Amino acid sequence: MFHLSATAFLLLFFNGVVNAIPPKPNIVMIVSDDMGFNDIGFHGSDQIPTPNIDALAAYGINLNRYYVSPMCTPSRASLMTGKYSSSVGMQNYVIVSEQPYGLGLSEKIMPEYLKEAGYKTHIVGKWHLGFYKKEYTPTLRGFDSHIGYLGPYIDYYNHSLDRPNLPDFESGYDMRKNLDLYRESLGTYATDLFTQESIKIIQNHSREDPLFLYIPHLAPHSANGYDPLQAPQEIINKFAHIKDEKRRTYAAMVSALDDSIGNVVNALKENQMLDNSVILFFCDNGATIEIEHSNGGSNSPLKGQKQSPWEGAVRSAGVIWSPLLENRERTSTQLFHISDWLPTFASLAGVTIDETDRLDGKNIWPALSYNLNSPRQDALCHLDDTDGYQSYINGDFKYVNGTTYNGIYDHWMDYVDETEKHSSFNNYGESIMNSTVGRALSNFATSNLNALTIEKHRQSSIITCNNVPIPTDKQYQCRPLEAPCLFNIVNDPCERRNIAPLRPVTLRMMQNEIDKLRLKALPIRNKPGDERSNPAYFENTWTWWYDELGIPDYEESDAAVKTTYSNILITAILNVLCAVVQHL
Repeated sequence: MFHLSATAFLLLFFNGVVNAIPPKPNIVMIVSDDMGFNDIGFHGSDQIPTPNIDALAAYGINLNRYYVSPMCTPSRASLMTGKYSSSVGMQNYVIVSEQPYGLGLSEKIMPEYLKEAGYKTHIVGKWHLGFYKKEYTPTLRGFDSHIGYLGPYIDYYNHSLDRPNLPDFESGYDMRKNLDLYRESLGTYATDLFTQESIKIIQNHSREDPLFLYIPHLAPHSANGYDPLQAPQEIINKFAHIKDEKRRTYAAMVSALDDSIGNVVNALKENQMLDNSVILFFCDNGATIEIEHSNGGSNSPLKGQKQSPWEGAVRSAGVIWSPLLENRERTSTQLFHISDWLPTFASLAGVTIDETDRLDGKNIWPALSYNLNSPRQDALCHLDDTDGYQSYINGDFKYVNGTTYNGIYDHWMDYVDETEKHSSFNNYGESIMNSTVGRALSNFATSNLNALTIEKHRQSSIITCNNVPIPTDKQYQCRPLEAPCLFNIVNDPCERRNIAPLRPVTLRMMQNEIDKLRLKALPIRNKPGDERSNPAYFENTWTWWYDELGIPDYEESDAAVKTTYSNILITAILNVLCAVVQHL
Protein backbone atom coordinates (compact mmCIF):
# COMPACT_ATOMS: atom_id res chain seq x y z
CA MET A 1 0.00 0.00 0.00
CA PHE A 2 1.25 3.51 -0.86
CA HIS A 3 1.75 5.71 2.21
CA LEU A 4 2.02 9.50 2.04
CA SER A 5 4.22 11.15 4.63
CA ALA A 6 2.76 13.97 6.71
CA THR A 7 5.20 16.44 5.13
CA ALA A 8 4.29 15.41 1.59
CA PHE A 9 0.59 15.59 2.42
CA LEU A 10 0.92 19.10 3.77
CA LEU A 11 2.90 20.20 0.72
CA LEU A 12 0.24 18.82 -1.63
CA PHE A 13 -2.53 20.37 0.47
CA PHE A 14 -1.04 23.86 0.55
CA ASN A 15 -0.09 23.66 -3.12
CA GLY A 16 -3.72 22.90 -3.89
CA VAL A 17 -4.90 25.81 -1.76
CA VAL A 18 -2.51 28.22 -3.47
CA ASN A 19 -3.55 27.02 -6.91
CA ALA A 20 -7.22 27.46 -5.96
CA ILE A 21 -6.68 31.16 -5.21
CA PRO A 22 -7.42 33.12 -8.39
CA PRO A 23 -4.46 35.18 -9.59
CA LYS A 24 -4.66 38.91 -9.08
CA PRO A 25 -5.78 40.55 -12.32
CA ASN A 26 -3.69 42.92 -14.38
CA ILE A 27 -5.21 46.40 -14.34
CA VAL A 28 -4.75 48.70 -17.33
CA MET A 29 -6.32 52.13 -16.95
CA ILE A 30 -6.34 54.50 -19.95
CA VAL A 31 -7.54 58.10 -19.57
CA SER A 32 -8.10 60.67 -22.30
CA ASP A 33 -7.84 64.41 -21.63
CA ASP A 34 -10.60 66.93 -22.45
CA MET A 35 -12.42 64.51 -24.77
CA GLY A 36 -16.03 65.22 -25.68
CA PHE A 37 -18.92 62.90 -24.88
CA ASN A 38 -19.93 63.07 -28.55
CA ASP A 39 -16.48 62.20 -29.88
CA ILE A 40 -16.75 58.44 -29.43
CA GLY A 41 -18.51 56.37 -32.05
CA PHE A 42 -20.73 54.34 -29.74
CA HIS A 43 -22.42 57.51 -28.48
CA GLY A 44 -23.98 58.05 -31.88
CA SER A 45 -21.93 60.59 -33.81
CA ASP A 46 -20.99 59.42 -37.31
CA GLN A 47 -18.15 61.91 -37.72
CA ILE A 48 -15.17 60.41 -35.86
CA PRO A 49 -14.76 56.61 -35.83
CA THR A 50 -13.25 55.13 -32.66
CA PRO A 51 -13.44 51.40 -33.48
CA ASN A 52 -11.09 50.22 -30.74
CA ILE A 53 -12.80 52.12 -27.93
CA ASP A 54 -16.15 51.00 -29.35
CA ALA A 55 -14.97 47.39 -29.36
CA LEU A 56 -14.14 47.64 -25.65
CA ALA A 57 -17.73 48.83 -25.16
CA ALA A 58 -19.25 46.17 -27.41
CA TYR A 59 -17.40 43.29 -25.76
CA GLY A 60 -17.41 44.89 -22.31
CA ILE A 61 -19.64 47.40 -20.52
CA ASN A 62 -20.46 50.93 -21.63
CA LEU A 63 -20.70 53.07 -18.49
CA ASN A 64 -23.54 55.39 -19.45
CA ARG A 65 -23.97 57.05 -16.02
CA TYR A 66 -20.35 57.54 -15.06
CA TYR A 67 -19.34 60.82 -13.40
CA VAL A 68 -16.05 62.67 -12.94
CA SER A 69 -14.97 66.13 -11.79
CA PRO A 70 -15.27 69.07 -14.19
CA MET A 71 -11.49 69.65 -14.54
CA CYS A 72 -8.23 67.73 -14.85
CA THR A 73 -6.55 67.98 -11.44
CA PRO A 74 -9.72 67.39 -9.38
CA SER A 75 -10.55 64.28 -11.41
CA ARG A 76 -7.05 62.85 -11.07
CA ALA A 77 -6.97 63.58 -7.35
CA SER A 78 -10.27 61.74 -6.93
CA LEU A 79 -9.08 58.84 -9.08
CA MET A 80 -5.84 58.37 -7.17
CA THR A 81 -7.31 58.74 -3.65
CA GLY A 82 -10.77 57.18 -3.91
CA LYS A 83 -12.17 60.38 -2.46
CA TYR A 84 -14.12 63.36 -3.71
CA SER A 85 -11.80 66.16 -4.77
CA SER A 86 -13.27 68.36 -2.01
CA SER A 87 -12.34 65.69 0.55
CA VAL A 88 -8.66 66.18 -0.30
CA GLY A 89 -8.62 69.96 -0.89
CA MET A 90 -8.11 69.63 -4.66
CA GLN A 91 -11.49 70.90 -5.82
CA ASN A 92 -10.48 74.36 -6.98
CA TYR A 93 -9.35 74.73 -10.61
CA VAL A 94 -6.14 72.90 -11.66
CA ILE A 95 -2.47 72.99 -10.70
CA VAL A 96 -0.66 75.39 -13.00
CA SER A 97 3.02 74.54 -13.34
CA GLU A 98 4.31 77.57 -11.42
CA GLN A 99 2.09 76.91 -8.40
CA PRO A 100 3.83 75.32 -5.36
CA TYR A 101 1.30 72.75 -4.20
CA GLY A 102 0.14 69.22 -4.92
CA LEU A 103 -2.01 66.36 -3.73
CA GLY A 104 -1.36 66.09 0.00
CA LEU A 105 1.44 63.72 0.99
CA SER A 106 -0.74 62.34 3.77
CA GLU A 107 -3.04 60.85 1.11
CA LYS A 108 -2.40 57.20 0.28
CA ILE A 109 -2.93 56.74 -3.44
CA MET A 110 -3.84 53.88 -5.76
CA PRO A 111 -0.36 52.54 -6.65
CA GLU A 112 0.58 52.45 -2.96
CA TYR A 113 -2.40 50.24 -2.20
CA LEU A 114 -1.68 47.96 -5.14
CA LYS A 115 2.02 47.62 -4.31
CA GLU A 116 0.94 46.10 -1.00
CA ALA A 117 -0.58 43.29 -3.06
CA GLY A 118 2.58 42.71 -5.08
CA TYR A 119 1.68 44.73 -8.17
CA LYS A 120 4.25 46.24 -10.50
CA THR A 121 3.05 49.81 -10.89
CA HIS A 122 3.73 52.07 -13.88
CA ILE A 123 2.43 55.40 -15.17
CA VAL A 124 2.92 56.54 -18.76
CA GLY A 125 1.71 60.05 -19.52
CA LYS A 126 0.30 62.99 -17.57
CA TRP A 127 0.68 63.40 -13.79
CA HIS A 128 -0.75 66.87 -12.92
CA LEU A 129 -0.87 66.33 -9.16
CA GLY A 130 2.08 68.53 -8.21
CA PHE A 131 5.84 68.62 -8.67
CA TYR A 132 7.17 71.72 -6.90
CA LYS A 133 8.98 69.28 -4.61
CA LYS A 134 10.30 65.94 -5.81
CA GLU A 135 8.37 64.01 -3.16
CA TYR A 136 5.09 64.91 -4.91
CA THR A 137 6.08 63.12 -8.13
CA PRO A 138 4.90 59.64 -9.23
CA THR A 139 7.94 57.46 -8.46
CA LEU A 140 8.01 58.76 -4.89
CA ARG A 141 4.30 58.06 -4.48
CA GLY A 142 4.04 54.38 -5.27
CA PHE A 143 4.81 54.06 -8.98
CA ASP A 144 7.77 51.91 -9.98
CA SER A 145 8.27 54.00 -13.11
CA HIS A 146 7.01 57.12 -14.84
CA ILE A 147 7.50 58.19 -18.42
CA GLY A 148 5.61 61.36 -19.15
CA TYR A 149 5.09 64.95 -18.10
CA LEU A 150 4.35 66.55 -14.75
CA GLY A 151 2.24 69.59 -15.62
CA PRO A 152 -1.13 70.23 -17.32
CA TYR A 153 -0.16 69.85 -21.01
CA ILE A 154 2.77 70.06 -23.44
CA ASP A 155 3.51 70.45 -27.11
CA TYR A 156 2.91 67.09 -28.80
CA TYR A 157 6.31 67.15 -30.50
CA ASN A 158 8.79 69.33 -28.58
CA HIS A 159 7.30 68.38 -25.18
CA SER A 160 7.51 71.91 -23.78
CA LEU A 161 5.03 74.02 -21.84
CA ASP A 162 4.74 77.77 -22.36
CA ARG A 163 3.21 80.27 -19.93
CA PRO A 164 2.45 83.20 -22.29
CA ASN A 165 0.54 85.13 -19.60
CA LEU A 166 3.82 85.26 -17.64
CA PRO A 167 6.02 87.31 -20.00
CA ASP A 168 9.21 86.77 -17.99
CA PHE A 169 8.85 82.99 -18.09
CA GLU A 170 10.77 80.93 -20.64
CA SER A 171 9.31 77.89 -22.32
CA GLY A 172 10.14 74.76 -20.29
CA TYR A 173 10.79 71.17 -21.31
CA ASP A 174 8.53 68.73 -19.43
CA MET A 175 9.16 65.09 -20.29
CA ARG A 176 10.61 62.72 -17.70
CA LYS A 177 11.85 59.18 -17.52
CA ASN A 178 11.41 58.56 -13.82
CA LEU A 179 13.26 61.50 -12.23
CA ASP A 180 15.49 62.24 -15.22
CA LEU A 181 14.77 64.42 -18.23
CA TYR A 182 13.83 62.28 -21.22
CA ARG A 183 15.54 64.21 -24.00
CA GLU A 184 15.61 61.20 -26.32
CA SER A 185 11.83 61.49 -26.75
CA LEU A 186 12.09 64.93 -28.34
CA GLY A 187 10.27 65.04 -31.68
CA THR A 188 8.15 61.93 -31.11
CA TYR A 189 4.41 62.58 -31.25
CA ALA A 190 3.25 62.32 -27.63
CA THR A 191 0.45 59.81 -28.27
CA ASP A 192 2.88 57.55 -30.15
CA LEU A 193 5.52 57.95 -27.44
CA PHE A 194 3.14 56.89 -24.68
CA THR A 195 1.95 53.97 -26.79
CA GLN A 196 5.49 52.75 -27.45
CA GLU A 197 6.49 53.03 -23.81
CA SER A 198 3.34 51.27 -22.63
CA ILE A 199 3.95 48.40 -25.02
CA LYS A 200 7.54 48.06 -23.77
CA ILE A 201 6.27 47.77 -20.20
CA ILE A 202 3.82 45.05 -21.22
CA GLN A 203 6.40 43.16 -23.26
CA ASN A 204 8.95 43.24 -20.44
CA HIS A 205 6.47 42.35 -17.73
CA SER A 206 6.75 38.98 -16.01
CA ARG A 207 3.37 37.29 -15.88
CA GLU A 208 4.29 35.96 -12.45
CA ASP A 209 3.47 39.42 -11.04
CA PRO A 210 0.24 41.40 -11.43
CA LEU A 211 0.55 44.59 -13.48
CA PHE A 212 -0.96 48.01 -12.83
CA LEU A 213 -0.45 50.21 -15.87
CA TYR A 214 -1.93 53.71 -15.79
CA ILE A 215 -1.87 55.54 -19.15
CA PRO A 216 -3.17 59.13 -18.80
CA HIS A 217 -2.84 60.52 -22.32
CA LEU A 218 -2.27 64.11 -23.42
CA ALA A 219 -4.77 63.64 -26.25
CA PRO A 220 -6.94 65.31 -27.21
CA HIS A 221 -6.09 68.24 -24.89
CA SER A 222 -4.82 71.29 -26.74
CA ALA A 223 -1.13 72.11 -26.70
CA ASN A 224 0.48 75.55 -26.37
CA GLY A 225 -1.37 78.53 -27.79
CA TYR A 226 0.98 79.02 -30.74
CA ASP A 227 0.03 75.57 -32.17
CA PRO A 228 -2.82 74.19 -30.08
CA LEU A 229 -4.04 71.22 -32.14
CA GLN A 230 -1.47 68.77 -33.47
CA ALA A 231 -1.59 65.43 -35.24
CA PRO A 232 0.40 63.64 -37.96
CA GLN A 233 -0.67 64.93 -41.37
CA GLU A 234 -1.33 61.45 -42.70
CA ILE A 235 -3.99 60.96 -40.04
CA ILE A 236 -5.50 64.42 -40.61
CA ASN A 237 -5.85 63.50 -44.29
CA LYS A 238 -8.20 60.64 -43.34
CA PHE A 239 -10.79 63.18 -42.20
CA ALA A 240 -11.23 65.21 -45.37
CA HIS A 241 -15.01 64.84 -44.93
CA ILE A 242 -14.82 67.31 -42.02
CA LYS A 243 -14.81 70.86 -43.39
CA ASP A 244 -13.81 72.70 -40.22
CA GLU A 245 -10.00 72.62 -40.00
CA LYS A 246 -9.94 72.70 -36.21
CA ARG A 247 -12.44 69.87 -35.90
CA ARG A 248 -10.55 67.90 -38.57
CA THR A 249 -7.28 68.06 -36.63
CA TYR A 250 -9.09 67.21 -33.41
CA ALA A 251 -10.57 64.14 -35.12
CA ALA A 252 -7.06 63.03 -36.06
CA MET A 253 -5.92 63.45 -32.44
CA VAL A 254 -8.81 61.26 -31.28
CA SER A 255 -8.09 58.72 -34.01
CA ALA A 256 -4.43 58.46 -32.97
CA LEU A 257 -5.60 57.88 -29.40
CA ASP A 258 -7.95 55.13 -30.56
CA ASP A 259 -5.11 53.47 -32.49
CA SER A 260 -3.01 53.64 -29.33
CA ILE A 261 -5.64 51.77 -27.35
CA GLY A 262 -5.76 49.12 -30.03
CA ASN A 263 -1.99 48.65 -29.92
CA VAL A 264 -1.93 48.42 -26.11
CA VAL A 265 -4.68 45.78 -26.09
CA ASN A 266 -2.88 43.85 -28.81
CA ALA A 267 0.33 43.90 -26.73
CA LEU A 268 -1.60 42.38 -23.82
CA LYS A 269 -2.84 39.68 -26.18
CA GLU A 270 0.63 38.92 -27.52
CA ASN A 271 2.01 38.64 -23.98
CA GLN A 272 -0.85 36.27 -23.10
CA MET A 273 -2.22 38.62 -20.43
CA LEU A 274 -5.76 39.28 -21.70
CA ASP A 275 -7.33 36.30 -19.96
CA ASN A 276 -6.59 37.87 -16.57
CA SER A 277 -6.82 41.60 -17.26
CA VAL A 278 -9.17 44.46 -16.52
CA ILE A 279 -9.06 47.28 -19.09
CA LEU A 280 -10.69 50.59 -18.21
CA PHE A 281 -10.99 53.63 -20.48
CA PHE A 282 -12.61 56.96 -19.65
CA CYS A 283 -12.32 60.72 -20.14
CA ASP A 284 -11.18 62.93 -17.26
CA ASN A 285 -13.82 65.59 -18.06
CA GLY A 286 -15.71 66.98 -21.01
CA ALA A 287 -14.36 68.84 -24.01
CA THR A 288 -13.32 72.50 -23.90
CA ILE A 289 -15.34 74.32 -26.53
CA GLU A 290 -15.61 78.08 -25.95
CA ILE A 291 -12.99 78.89 -23.31
CA GLU A 292 -9.20 78.76 -22.98
CA HIS A 293 -7.66 75.57 -24.43
CA SER A 294 -10.61 75.04 -26.77
CA ASN A 295 -9.86 71.88 -28.72
CA GLY A 296 -12.73 71.41 -31.16
CA GLY A 297 -14.44 68.68 -29.18
CA SER A 298 -18.17 68.12 -28.82
CA ASN A 299 -20.22 67.22 -25.74
CA SER A 300 -23.48 67.09 -27.68
CA PRO A 301 -26.26 66.56 -26.83
CA LEU A 302 -25.20 67.35 -23.26
CA LYS A 303 -25.20 70.89 -21.91
CA GLY A 304 -22.05 72.87 -21.18
CA GLN A 305 -18.34 72.12 -21.31
CA LYS A 306 -15.32 71.56 -19.10
CA GLN A 307 -15.13 73.73 -15.95
CA SER A 308 -18.87 73.90 -15.36
CA PRO A 309 -21.54 72.10 -13.32
CA TRP A 310 -23.27 70.67 -16.39
CA GLU A 311 -23.34 67.15 -17.81
CA GLY A 312 -21.05 68.22 -20.64
CA ALA A 313 -18.32 68.66 -18.03
CA VAL A 314 -18.94 65.82 -15.57
CA ARG A 315 -20.64 62.97 -17.45
CA SER A 316 -17.76 60.98 -18.83
CA ALA A 317 -17.55 58.51 -21.66
CA GLY A 318 -16.35 55.32 -19.97
CA VAL A 319 -15.98 51.63 -20.83
CA ILE A 320 -14.61 48.62 -19.00
CA TRP A 321 -13.73 45.17 -20.31
CA SER A 322 -12.53 42.02 -18.60
CA PRO A 323 -13.20 38.30 -19.04
CA LEU A 324 -13.71 38.35 -15.26
CA LEU A 325 -16.93 40.34 -15.71
CA GLU A 326 -19.75 37.80 -15.63
CA ASN A 327 -22.40 40.00 -17.24
CA ARG A 328 -20.85 42.06 -20.01
CA GLU A 329 -21.62 43.10 -23.60
CA ARG A 330 -24.17 45.60 -22.31
CA THR A 331 -24.84 49.26 -21.63
CA SER A 332 -24.90 50.14 -17.94
CA THR A 333 -27.22 52.76 -16.50
CA GLN A 334 -25.85 52.21 -12.99
CA LEU A 335 -24.53 55.30 -11.21
CA PHE A 336 -20.74 55.25 -10.82
CA HIS A 337 -18.12 57.85 -9.87
CA ILE A 338 -14.42 58.23 -10.60
CA SER A 339 -13.61 57.73 -6.90
CA ASP A 340 -14.95 54.17 -7.13
CA TRP A 341 -11.99 52.72 -9.01
CA LEU A 342 -9.57 52.70 -6.07
CA PRO A 343 -11.73 50.60 -3.73
CA THR A 344 -12.84 48.44 -6.67
CA PHE A 345 -9.31 47.64 -7.83
CA ALA A 346 -8.12 47.24 -4.24
CA SER A 347 -10.83 44.64 -3.71
CA LEU A 348 -9.78 42.76 -6.86
CA ALA A 349 -6.19 42.84 -5.62
CA GLY A 350 -7.16 41.51 -2.20
CA VAL A 351 -6.21 44.72 -0.40
CA THR A 352 -8.17 45.63 2.71
CA ILE A 353 -8.83 49.36 3.07
CA ASP A 354 -8.83 50.72 6.59
CA GLU A 355 -11.95 52.64 7.61
CA THR A 356 -9.71 55.44 8.85
CA ASP A 357 -8.79 56.13 5.20
CA ARG A 358 -12.29 57.68 4.88
CA LEU A 359 -12.86 56.85 1.22
CA ASP A 360 -15.83 58.26 -0.68
CA GLY A 361 -15.56 55.63 -3.39
CA LYS A 362 -17.44 52.32 -3.42
CA ASN A 363 -16.41 48.84 -4.52
CA ILE A 364 -18.52 48.57 -7.67
CA TRP A 365 -17.14 45.27 -9.01
CA PRO A 366 -20.12 43.10 -7.91
CA ALA A 367 -22.52 45.62 -9.48
CA LEU A 368 -20.48 45.67 -12.69
CA SER A 369 -19.91 41.95 -12.92
CA TYR A 370 -23.43 40.77 -12.08
CA ASN A 371 -25.45 43.81 -13.23
CA LEU A 372 -26.67 44.49 -9.70
CA ASN A 373 -27.85 47.77 -8.24
CA SER A 374 -24.97 50.16 -7.74
CA PRO A 375 -23.83 50.54 -4.13
CA ARG A 376 -23.68 54.24 -4.93
CA GLN A 377 -26.90 56.23 -4.57
CA ASP A 378 -25.34 59.66 -4.96
CA ALA A 379 -22.29 61.28 -6.55
CA LEU A 380 -20.65 64.62 -5.84
CA CYS A 381 -19.32 66.09 -9.05
CA HIS A 382 -18.19 69.44 -7.68
CA LEU A 383 -18.33 71.33 -4.40
CA ASP A 384 -16.24 74.46 -4.03
CA ASP A 385 -17.60 77.53 -2.31
CA THR A 386 -14.49 79.43 -3.42
CA ASP A 387 -15.49 79.39 -7.07
CA GLY A 388 -19.16 79.29 -6.15
CA TYR A 389 -20.77 76.30 -7.82
CA GLN A 390 -22.00 72.84 -6.85
CA SER A 391 -22.99 69.85 -8.95
CA TYR A 392 -24.50 66.82 -7.20
CA ILE A 393 -26.40 63.67 -8.21
CA ASN A 394 -28.75 61.77 -5.89
CA GLY A 395 -30.82 58.95 -7.35
CA ASP A 396 -32.65 60.24 -10.43
CA PHE A 397 -32.06 63.88 -9.54
CA LYS A 398 -29.30 66.40 -10.12
CA TYR A 399 -28.73 69.59 -8.14
CA VAL A 400 -26.93 72.58 -9.67
CA ASN A 401 -26.18 75.77 -7.77
CA GLY A 402 -23.97 78.49 -9.23
CA THR A 403 -21.96 78.32 -12.42
CA THR A 404 -18.84 79.66 -14.13
CA TYR A 405 -18.05 82.58 -16.46
CA ASN A 406 -21.19 84.38 -15.22
CA GLY A 407 -23.32 81.83 -17.06
CA ILE A 408 -22.47 82.94 -20.60
CA TYR A 409 -21.55 79.36 -21.61
CA ASP A 410 -24.53 77.67 -19.97
CA HIS A 411 -26.02 76.32 -23.17
CA TRP A 412 -25.94 73.42 -25.61
CA MET A 413 -22.90 73.72 -27.86
CA ASP A 414 -23.87 71.55 -30.81
CA TYR A 415 -21.60 72.71 -33.60
CA VAL A 416 -20.97 69.34 -35.26
CA ASP A 417 -22.23 68.91 -38.81
CA GLU A 418 -23.70 65.40 -38.64
CA THR A 419 -23.95 65.27 -42.44
CA GLU A 420 -20.15 64.91 -42.46
CA LYS A 421 -20.35 61.15 -42.07
CA HIS A 422 -17.28 58.94 -42.09
CA SER A 423 -17.64 56.01 -44.47
CA SER A 424 -16.85 53.41 -41.76
CA PHE A 425 -20.24 54.09 -40.16
CA ASN A 426 -21.96 52.62 -43.22
CA ASN A 427 -20.88 49.22 -41.83
CA TYR A 428 -20.49 50.11 -38.17
CA GLY A 429 -20.72 46.62 -36.68
CA GLU A 430 -18.27 45.17 -39.15
CA SER A 431 -15.75 47.94 -38.48
CA ILE A 432 -15.89 47.21 -34.75
CA MET A 433 -15.44 43.47 -35.19
CA ASN A 434 -12.52 44.03 -37.57
CA SER A 435 -10.75 46.55 -35.35
CA THR A 436 -7.56 45.60 -33.51
CA VAL A 437 -9.45 45.37 -30.21
CA GLY A 438 -12.39 43.55 -31.81
CA ARG A 439 -10.12 40.84 -33.17
CA ALA A 440 -8.25 40.57 -29.85
CA LEU A 441 -11.41 40.20 -27.77
CA SER A 442 -13.55 38.07 -30.09
CA ASN A 443 -12.51 34.82 -28.39
CA PHE A 444 -13.81 36.15 -25.08
CA ALA A 445 -17.34 36.94 -26.31
CA THR A 446 -20.07 35.48 -24.10
CA SER A 447 -22.83 35.76 -26.70
CA ASN A 448 -23.15 35.55 -30.44
CA LEU A 449 -21.96 39.08 -31.18
CA ASN A 450 -22.37 40.12 -34.77
CA ALA A 451 -22.62 43.33 -36.75
CA LEU A 452 -26.35 43.64 -36.04
CA THR A 453 -26.11 43.11 -32.27
CA ILE A 454 -23.20 45.55 -32.06
CA GLU A 455 -25.28 48.17 -33.86
CA LYS A 456 -28.12 47.57 -31.39
CA HIS A 457 -25.63 47.93 -28.55
CA ARG A 458 -24.64 51.29 -29.97
CA GLN A 459 -28.23 52.44 -30.24
CA SER A 460 -28.77 51.64 -26.55
CA SER A 461 -25.88 53.98 -25.68
CA ILE A 462 -27.20 57.06 -27.49
CA ILE A 463 -28.61 59.87 -25.35
CA THR A 464 -31.48 61.89 -26.79
CA CYS A 465 -33.18 65.02 -25.50
CA ASN A 466 -36.29 65.19 -27.64
CA ASN A 467 -38.65 63.96 -24.92
CA VAL A 468 -38.03 67.09 -22.81
CA PRO A 469 -38.59 70.38 -24.68
CA ILE A 470 -36.83 73.56 -23.62
CA PRO A 471 -39.40 75.35 -21.44
CA THR A 472 -40.80 78.72 -22.39
CA ASP A 473 -42.18 79.30 -18.89
CA LYS A 474 -39.44 81.18 -17.02
CA GLN A 475 -40.07 79.41 -13.71
CA TYR A 476 -38.85 76.16 -15.27
CA GLN A 477 -35.76 77.72 -16.83
CA CYS A 478 -32.56 77.23 -14.86
CA ARG A 479 -30.77 80.36 -13.70
CA PRO A 480 -28.22 78.92 -11.25
CA LEU A 481 -26.77 82.31 -10.29
CA GLU A 482 -30.21 83.33 -8.99
CA ALA A 483 -31.40 80.08 -7.37
CA PRO A 484 -30.48 76.39 -7.22
CA CYS A 485 -31.84 74.18 -10.02
CA LEU A 486 -33.12 70.61 -9.94
CA PHE A 487 -33.32 68.16 -12.83
CA ASN A 488 -34.58 64.64 -13.27
CA ILE A 489 -31.29 63.66 -14.85
CA VAL A 490 -32.53 60.20 -15.92
CA ASN A 491 -35.44 61.56 -17.94
CA ASP A 492 -33.77 64.86 -18.78
CA PRO A 493 -30.05 64.16 -19.30
CA CYS A 494 -29.69 67.38 -21.28
CA GLU A 495 -30.72 69.52 -18.28
CA ARG A 496 -33.46 71.40 -20.04
CA ARG A 497 -36.30 71.66 -17.52
CA ASN A 498 -35.69 72.95 -14.02
CA ILE A 499 -38.17 71.13 -11.77
CA ALA A 500 -37.14 72.87 -8.53
CA PRO A 501 -40.52 74.72 -8.35
CA LEU A 502 -42.30 71.34 -8.53
CA ARG A 503 -40.08 69.43 -6.07
CA PRO A 504 -39.23 71.76 -3.15
CA VAL A 505 -38.84 68.86 -0.71
CA THR A 506 -36.42 67.07 -3.01
CA LEU A 507 -34.50 70.30 -3.51
CA ARG A 508 -34.19 70.82 0.25
CA MET A 509 -33.04 67.20 0.69
CA MET A 510 -30.34 67.74 -1.93
CA GLN A 511 -29.23 70.94 -0.21
CA ASN A 512 -29.03 69.10 3.10
CA GLU A 513 -26.83 66.42 1.53
CA ILE A 514 -24.56 69.09 0.09
CA ASP A 515 -24.26 70.62 3.56
CA LYS A 516 -23.22 67.24 4.98
CA LEU A 517 -20.56 66.93 2.30
CA ARG A 518 -19.29 70.37 3.24
CA LEU A 519 -18.48 69.01 6.67
CA LYS A 520 -16.03 66.58 5.01
CA ALA A 521 -14.48 69.15 2.67
CA LEU A 522 -10.91 70.26 3.20
CA PRO A 523 -9.79 73.83 2.59
CA ILE A 524 -8.44 74.26 -0.91
CA ARG A 525 -4.70 73.59 -1.21
CA ASN A 526 -4.13 76.11 -4.02
CA LYS A 527 -1.15 78.44 -3.77
CA PRO A 528 -0.29 81.53 -5.84
CA GLY A 529 2.19 81.15 -8.68
CA ASP A 530 5.87 81.38 -7.80
CA GLU A 531 8.20 83.19 -10.19
CA ARG A 532 11.10 81.13 -8.84
CA SER A 533 9.72 78.19 -10.84
CA ASN A 534 10.70 79.96 -14.10
CA PRO A 535 12.27 77.36 -16.42
CA ALA A 536 14.86 80.02 -17.36
CA TYR A 537 16.56 79.30 -14.02
CA PHE A 538 16.82 75.56 -14.75
CA GLU A 539 18.14 75.33 -18.31
CA ASN A 540 14.65 75.78 -19.74
CA THR A 541 13.08 72.86 -17.93
CA TRP A 542 10.21 72.54 -15.49
CA THR A 543 11.53 70.97 -12.32
CA TRP A 544 11.01 70.66 -8.53
CA TRP A 545 12.24 74.18 -7.85
CA TYR A 546 11.75 74.09 -4.09
CA ASP A 547 14.34 71.29 -3.89
CA GLU A 548 16.68 72.85 -6.45
CA LEU A 549 16.71 76.20 -4.67
CA GLY A 550 16.55 74.84 -1.12
CA ILE A 551 13.31 76.70 -0.35
CA PRO A 552 11.92 75.71 3.08
CA ASP A 553 8.41 74.30 3.05
CA TYR A 554 5.79 73.48 5.65
CA GLU A 555 6.24 69.75 6.25
CA GLU A 556 3.15 67.54 6.01
CA SER A 557 3.97 65.70 9.20
CA ASP A 558 1.39 63.79 11.24
CA ALA A 559 1.13 66.80 13.53
CA ALA A 560 0.49 69.08 10.57
CA VAL A 561 -2.20 66.76 9.24
CA LYS A 562 -3.90 66.64 12.64
CA THR A 563 -3.80 70.42 12.79
CA THR A 564 -5.38 70.60 9.34
CA TYR A 565 -8.18 68.25 10.32
CA SER A 566 -8.81 70.20 13.53
CA ASN A 567 -9.38 73.29 11.39
CA ILE A 568 -11.72 71.52 8.96
CA LEU A 569 -14.69 71.55 11.30
CA ILE A 570 -14.43 75.30 11.87
CA THR A 571 -14.19 75.94 8.11
CA ALA A 572 -17.06 73.55 7.35
CA ILE A 573 -19.34 75.12 9.96
CA LEU A 574 -18.69 78.57 8.48
CA ASN A 575 -19.43 77.23 4.98
CA VAL A 576 -22.68 75.66 6.14
CA LEU A 577 -23.75 78.85 7.88
CA CYS A 578 -23.05 80.80 4.69
CA ALA A 579 -25.06 78.28 2.70
CA VAL A 580 -27.99 78.49 5.14
CA VAL A 581 -27.99 82.27 4.83
CA GLN A 582 -27.96 81.90 1.03
CA HIS A 583 -30.97 79.55 1.15
CA LEU A 584 -33.00 81.93 3.29
